[in-house]
Amino acid sequence: MGHRRENVARVIGGKTIEEVKLHYENLVKDLKMIEEGHFPTAKYTKATEGGCNNFNGNVEEQRIKMENLILQ
Repeated sequence: MGHRRENVARVIGGKTIEEVKLHYENLVKDLKMIEEGHFPTAKYTKATEGGCNNFNGNVEEQRIKMENLILQ
């Protein structure tokens, strides 16, 4: 596991191995708390007409916008 943390720290940049280890341990604790039911589940409402992001139905336009975001 030590080498994995070294690799993660190197890829992320700006994080020490100890910070990566602590972050992982905190995520494991959070997951355990969620699995044990200590956090209420979200109550999602049905999306309104047009969707939550006001998608206008033009799939090609949305695809181009996403491509441009990725390329920037």
